[in-house]
Amino acid sequence: MNKEFRNLILLFLFSFVIRISFLAFVQIKYWDETVYLSLAKDLASNFFNYSLQGAFWSDYIPFGHGLYSWPNIGFRAPLLPVTLSLFYRLGLDFLINFFIPFIGAAGTVVIYFLGKKVFNQRVGWYSAILFSIIPINLIWGFRISTEIYGIFFLLVSLLFFWKGFEEEHNPSKILFGIFLAISILTRYTMMWILPIFLFYFLFRDRSLEILRDRYLWFSVLSFFIVLIPWLIYGIKFYHHPLGSFIHGTVGASFWGGVQSLFFYFGEFWTIFSVAGILLLFSLVYIFWKKSYYDKRIFFLLVFFLFFFIVASLVPHKEERFILPVVIPVSLLVGFFISKMEVRLKFSKTKNFWIKFCSFILIFLIAFVPVFTKLNSEENRGTQICFAKGLEYLKTLNAGSLIYTDEPPIVYAYTNKKTRYYPNPWNLSRLEKGEENYILYTDYDRPLFIEENVLFRGELQQNLERIFYCDEDWGITEVYRIGN
Repeated sequence: MNKEFRNLILLFLFSFVIRISFLAFVQIKYWDETVYLSLAKDLASNFFNYSLQGAFWSDYIPFGHGLYSWPNIGFRAPLLPVTLSLFYRLGLDFLINFFIPFIGAAGTVVIYFLGKKVFNQRVGWYSAILFSIIPINLIWGFRISTEIYGIFFLLVSLLFFWKGFEEEHNPSKILFGIFLAISILTRYTMMWILPIFLFYFLFRDRSLEILRDRYLWFSVLSFFIVLIPWLIYGIKFYHHPLGSFIHGTVGASFWGGVQSLFFYFGEFWTIFSVAGILLLFSLVYIFWKKSYYDKRIFFLLVFFLFFFIVASLVPHKEERFILPVVIPVSLLVGFFISKMEVRLKFSKTKNFWIKFCSFILIFLIAFVPVFTKLNSEENRGTQICFAKGLEYLKTLNAGSLIYTDEPPIVYAYTNKKTRYYPNPWNLSRLEKGEENYILYTDYDRPLFIEENVLFRGELQQNLERIFYCDEDWGITEVYRIGN
């Protein structure tokens, strides 16, 4: 076993173990995680129905008669639930929790090869190590998320892009188109990267000479061939080949609210930690040395700036939306560290201890806040009681009906049929039945809001409570509706 292969295995294992260690603290998966799990369960039994028609749960989708309302769910990129459905179909669903940590660790290996190909082996190692411990990558590296899955395919596409268009390896150009399309089918916002390649070619060639490369067009063709099934889906469910993407844009206008234009600046430390500071030093060095004339640096700078700006302009923002920029951040910082190492010229032994201590320090600064935050969030009474309530719901008869404001979570954990609370709320609109229940939890209905106190009080006065958990200010209750 050569040294490079051995170190890559150690890097992969380190990244994988760190990510799965967080799983021990998770009481309840996020809404989006359970949406993908619920979709996967349904696809396992009806693969060609990517819709909520006939489902026992629902995402947060407005009900109505328009194409961009229930039951259409094309605004959710399909590849993750499709992949997870294979686990259910093969009876391997117990492995699902380890899938994204595995993909995240594999991405660490791919970025090593990307850094090695674009720059050199030293940059590859530094980039991969940073990539494995940047906080936003840790936070989402153990959750069932489209971002981490999409980043993996984006990394593979970038590797083939460089090999194809810089090393003139024509088959790689085709593979670039294929994997770029796959990354978009995993996470629609990967489309934001598309203009970056045009900017790069214009900078590199100072012309559109690239358009004469027939393999570029083969790459474009392969890109659209991969998308054909999804375009057909759009025609079938939305009467428009781009209907799924349009639904995603429409959905963003009424889900999650609107955040400030400078949202990501305010979250910069939480997202990048020490890597963010090193990025600032890297940018100073790059502009001081005018390294932006280097096509490699130019490509990474455009990637970072363009994606960051587009993500900032989108009305609804979440920290995870910016995850793809971890790629250029890792590579730019890796480039900067390699340059500093050459300049400092320490002895081999001293250089080793400096790098080792620096890594430990950076790792602790990145890891400890993530660990502390997750531990405090997941060990609250609300999460603990909700988890206990879900365990109780599992014991109910298979044909039970659960009214809840958390349908995908309840369905993902219990396999029970769910319905939203009547809206507007009216106790008389609940369907009667001895196997019909209503779940109350302060998970999304905190009792410091008077409306929720009144809601819970009406349940207590009119229905039979059959489960109760009150722990550290967290409350979950189950009521039988009855006849």
